[in-house]
Amino acid sequence: MAAEDEAETGKRIRGKRPPEGEPVIDRALALLAAFDAGHRRLTLRELSRRSGIPVSSTLRMAGRLLAWGALERDEEGRYAVGLRLLEVASLAPRGHGLRQVALPYMSDLAAVTKQHVQLAVREGLEVTLVERFSSHSAIPVLYRVGGKMPLHCTGMGLALLAFAPVEVQEEVLSLPLHGEPDHRDLVLTEQERADNDVMLICCSRAKGDDLELDL
Repeated sequence: MAAEDEAETGKRIRGKRPPEGEPVIDRALALLAAFDAGHRRLTLRELSRRSGIPVSSTLRMAGRLLAWGALERDEEGRYAVGLRLLEVASLAPRGHGLRQVALPYMSDLAAVTKQHVQLAVREGLEVTLVERFSSHSAIPVLYRVGGKMPLHCTGMGLALLAFAPVEVQEEVLSLPLHGEPDHRDLVLTEQERADNDVMLICCSRAKGDDLELDL
């Protein structure tokens, strides 16, 4: 009798999602989360592997996302994030409203300094880059609009951290400093050597992709 009850419990009720199953919206978000700065275009199998969703389900859900515009496909059949998501993201009041106010001042500052002028907002212990102005003469950086970075290892993150609530500051200070090292493995430029105010930490032969400093 107990075995029959267990078998009955394990049966999927028609029209209902199994209790242990993953909600459809979570799986769709997992597909979108499979993309990042290093994986802007993915094949079906890559999308399935990076999201952890079976290929058949990935194909079906990707088709729905394509129809809505959240995904696009190139001539080789690879998937990429669609422009419809950019349209939706541009409506975010916390980023877009601040961006509209700051743009004129950012433009003026970039024209004077001829360097990067960046606008970011704090999200927990990270910063999200909302906008950036960059001069042709500015030093190349890896930051991209929409990208996230830890608070403690960027100038804009430290500025936001300085005005963050005390509990946020204490949480950051209680954690090991953790981030991605610069793997450019280049010597300083002639100007940097002449200025004598820049230090380049060499991360050659590092065992992993992360650099962690516990002070």
